[in-house]
Amino acid sequence: MSNFAVEDILIVIPSKADEYWGKIIAVDGNKITVKWNWNNYVREYKAHDLDIYQHLPKAYQLPLF
Repeated sequence: MSNFAVEDILIVIPSKADEYWGKIIAVDGNKITVKWNWNNYVREYKAHDLDIYQHLPKAYQLPLF
């Protein structure tokens, strides 16, 4: 069972120029669906693939979307 929950926030910073924010929109066992802040891009991941991202609980407020 993953520790990810719907509405949790993910952050990935691939370079100093770009910063991406994502919100988890669905959790189904080990499958996590994330909606990113660029072009409303939605992608499904396995929970262990998300370990590379900074994971913030939904209580952490960010100016998303």
